[in-house]
Amino acid sequence: SPHNRRARLPPCPFCSFCGGCGINQVDWKNSWVVVGIFIGNKEYCGRGYGTDAMDVLVSFIFNEMNIHKVKLMVYDFNERAIKSYTKCGFVIEGTKRQEIFKNGKYHDELEMGLLRDDWLSIQNRKKDSL
Repeated sequence: SPHNRRARLPPCPFCSFCGGCGINQVDWKNSWVVVGIFIGNKEYCGRGYGTDAMDVLVSFIFNEMNIHKVKLMVYDFNERAIKSYTKCGFVIEGTKRQEIFKNGKYHDELEMGLLRDDWLSIQNRKKDSL
């Protein structure tokens, strides 16, 4: 569908691709999207590829699609992803308590969001620090 965009992360020297990211849902009326991302090869986790890809995706969404808000869901045990999303400017907006049972216990699912104005402020701070 033209409203469901997916991108592959750049090729790594030892695999066909690192992972992917994309827009999973678009609400044009209320001007928000839901995004998702994954790193397919765990050897490439923690190297900044996900953060870089999310930065590019978010930039596209705000600059090209003129969207007001970007949202995503993440499980509370995925600390690396939460840290990456926070670096990109996302904040935790809500919690679905004990949403998933994994490794013998229940875990929360967090909704994170990034507003266009907050993202623009981050971009301006980056420019000012150069």
